Amino acid sequence: MKQNNYLGTEKVGVLLKQFAIPCIFSLIISCLYNIVDQIFVGNGVGYLGNAATGVIFPITVIGWGASLFFGDGAAADLSVSFGKNETQDIHTSVGNSILCSFLSGVVLIAVSYLWGDNLLRLIGATDANLSLAHDYGFIIYAMIPLALVQNTLASIIRADGSPRYAMCAMLVGAVINIIGDPVAIFALGLGIKGAAYATILGQFVSFMICAFYLTKSKTFKISLGSFRPNAGILKRVMALGTSSFLTQLSIVIIMVINNILLVKVRLRFMARIFL
Repeated sequence: MKQNNYLGTEKVGVLLKQFAIPCIFSLIISCLYNIVDQIFVGNGVGYLGNAATGVIFPITVIGWGASLFFGDGAAADLSVSFGKNETQDIHTSVGNSILCSFLSGVVLIAVSYLWGDNLLRLIGATDANLSLAHDYGFIIYAMIPLALVQNTLASIIRADGSPRYAMCAMLVGAVINIIGDPVAIFALGLGIKGAAYATILGQFVSFMICAFYLTKSKTFKISLGSFRPNAGILKRVMALGTSSFLTQLSIVIIMVINNILLVKVRLRFMARIFL
């Protein structure tokens, strides 16, 4: 496999241009999913639809955090391995990270489905938007494991020296979502379910593009043995990815608290009007 020796010899300015700019655009593109859903749901379903998507968003952010926990951890481990010229275990680091990211998604959807509407109420859903949050969320949940793997792969692909590929994979998914939202919501009349279907379709296409990259990666070669759990390597990956996970977790805590406080404010406001 090729080595990323140019990371140690190329000028810092050139490397920033090659890696930082695509990474920034990738983060912006990832935000488009929620922004586009809010725009079309707001116009097609109404403000209760916007509130419903806001209820589901913390759950997806938890998934995002898990994917970065393993993805950023694996990416950092790849970089450290390149620096030490110890690349024999890179494929195991990548395989274990993909496996754990997928299993994290499985656990997340199991909890979300089994806890059901009680979970939605806990994080801020009300009687007014519970049905919409249920319809939207129970479709979004189905794609969470693959969406997490896609995000983990995006981090690994960037570390492998192909940040533009990762950016394009995310861009294709976002474009599909942008086109799919108005078609599903307005043309097909699916309402908030249509927004969810458009979202998971975009995520699935992005996942397929990222998964295809594994067949032509530059510095590692994946095999079935790469997915065999290795406690030592996983410990190293998780140590490097902890900061990314905690960052996302703090965002979730703030969002849930805001949702709960907003519900209380609405209830007090309505009580003053009608009592």
